[in-house]
Amino acid sequence: MNNEDKILAILANLQADMAGMKADMSGMKADMSGMKADMTEMKADLQDVKTRVIIIENDHGQSLKALHDGHKLLYDAVVEVRTDVRKAFDKIERSETNIMALEFDKHKSKNLGG
Repeated sequence: MNNEDKILAILANLQADMAGMKADMSGMKADMSGMKADMTEMKADLQDVKTRVIIIENDHGQSLKALHDGHKLLYDAVVEVRTDVRKAFDKIERSETNIMALEFDKHKSKNLGG
């Protein structure tokens, strides 16, 4: 093979390589366009997730506040009931003491001839 044929073969190979590179570049451009579309969709999905998180935080925040308020009301009611029960037990104890004192006085007066 002479030099001219070698140069033509090299040029033919370069031309084939360039065609392959152009095809690869076109494929890469298409891939990049697809990636851009995917990124746009991901941004939209992320915004949707953020919006949903805000809604959940608001809803749960209100629910937690209502739960806390309900707990406080129940706690206050339990404290009041405990106080009332303690007062009732104290009255019962005083009444039992008074009854025992009356019975003692009754037995004492019977024994003394009263």
